[in-house]
Amino acid sequence: MRADVSSRLHRQVPAVLLHGRAVLVVADFLDANLPELLGKATKPEPLGKAVAGIAERFPAQVQRLHVQILGWAVRMESDFTYKATVGEMLSTRANLLVQGLLLAHQVGGAVRLLLALHMNAEVPLRQSVLPAVLEAVRILKGIQQTYFRKSALIAAQIFHVHRYLQDRVLQVMSPVAEDLQNQLATARAGGWRQDRTKEDMAALSMMMTDVLRGPNTSLRRAAASTAWELLPKKQLRDADVDEVRLQLRKLELLADLDSAVAEVCDGSFLLFSRGLLPFWLRSVTVRWQEPEKLRLLLAALADTRPILAAADRALLPADRQNQSQNVEDTMVSGMVSFVESTLEEVLVAPLCRLVENDLRLHIHSELMSHVPQPNPITAPQPDLLSFLIMKPLNVLGRALDLKARVSAYLDETFYNLTTIATHDWKTYAEMRSLAENKYGLRLTDSYLPAGTLEQGIDVLEIMRNIHVFVARFHYQMNLQFFVERPTRGSRYVNTIGITQVHGKSSTPDSLCASRRGPGQRAAQLTAPRG
Repeated sequence: MRADVSSRLHRQVPAVLLHGRAVLVVADFLDANLPELLGKATKPEPLGKAVAGIAERFPAQVQRLHVQILGWAVRMESDFTYKATVGEMLSTRANLLVQGLLLAHQVGGAVRLLLALHMNAEVPLRQSVLPAVLEAVRILKGIQQTYFRKSALIAAQIFHVHRYLQDRVLQVMSPVAEDLQNQLATARAGGWRQDRTKEDMAALSMMMTDVLRGPNTSLRRAAASTAWELLPKKQLRDADVDEVRLQLRKLELLADLDSAVAEVCDGSFLLFSRGLLPFWLRSVTVRWQEPEKLRLLLAALADTRPILAAADRALLPADRQNQSQNVEDTMVSGMVSFVESTLEEVLVAPLCRLVENDLRLHIHSELMSHVPQPNPITAPQPDLLSFLIMKPLNVLGRALDLKARVSAYLDETFYNLTTIATHDWKTYAEMRSLAENKYGLRLTDSYLPAGTLEQGIDVLEIMRNIHVFVARFHYQMNLQFFVERPTRGSRYVNTIGITQVHGKSSTPDSLCASRRGPGQRAAQLTAPRG
């Protein structure tokens, strides 16, 4: 029998999550404090076995909760105009607000317990469970965003919801209080002996009815809850007892809804599992779909900032005398640097390369006949545009604009490649135009010359071979300079203008060149063939 108790505990309640990564193993606690319950011959089962069972059931549990949350989210997005009465509408809204908190509590408790047990038992987390953990984190922040989107409607209706829940309690307690007052009045009028229990019940019931007729403040809730716990339940039906207890619990949950939502949807537990961030980011960038998963994951990581800031403030008084740097931002900046470096390696750099390769492949397929055009049917292209049109990401208080990062990368790459191969300036200009039309990227013009550079022809050489110069050069009347007539196979052309003539004639090299013989010239003009 005692062995069965131990096995059932390990199977049903292997551990209780206290806070963060601290867990209480129930079997170990009972073995240390109540060994007679388990028996001396019974040893607690290893925790790793229970952790493996929880990890095996976790994906199915998350999927089941996901289906329930989808139905809840759809009902939250509606306006409830199909309800017949105001009471039904307020009851539905109260139930939905409470249901979201309960669902978030289930999801958060499951994922927190799973990660804490793996760290406590030092058991590696299987890779097949990682997508379910990411989905649980996304569900938590999705629930929080649903409350945020409906915050205007909630703010307008929460007071009416409180009044409706209080009226539900008053419908049960007001007749009880009136009946007890009538019994006590009858006893006093007849001179009968007063029942002390009835007097206490009458006082407590009247206290509950009085405090529930006002606003839903913390003092009134505490007074109503205390009176309800002290009130004898002999004259109440079981259904009424359950009804009052349920409505009081709803009033407690909905009293400070923002704080309750922030608490159940808190993602600060990822601080102890930040090593899983690269795996989660790779799951997003495998197919480059659903970019909102990335935003929800970063929103969960942002919840770790208050904990790190509190730790920095706790270390500040003792370490200020020994450290000259600012201690307040040590842990926060370390976490921000870790997340930014991971995003740069797993997300930003691959995104930049994919956009560049896509632009290059499209342009080269048009300019070169041997380069095949991409076929979206046989080779589906990743949805990179959905990541580029996203608003800047919030990385623990710092903004990360993927569109600006990709634009800066393409600007730098195109400029460097154009300086190396100036004859490809038209190709990169077309790539800039395609980047703007396809991805909405406004790239900066490199302001490099369109394939023509001044090669520095000696003015004295032109004077000696003026007939060759006249045959090979044309005059550009608009810009006032001479341009060499291009020949077949040439990639570069020479130009000469007023500035170049002035610079060449005033340099010492040109003066020395006038004294050289024909065989000593550095550059000569040759007559065109034919």
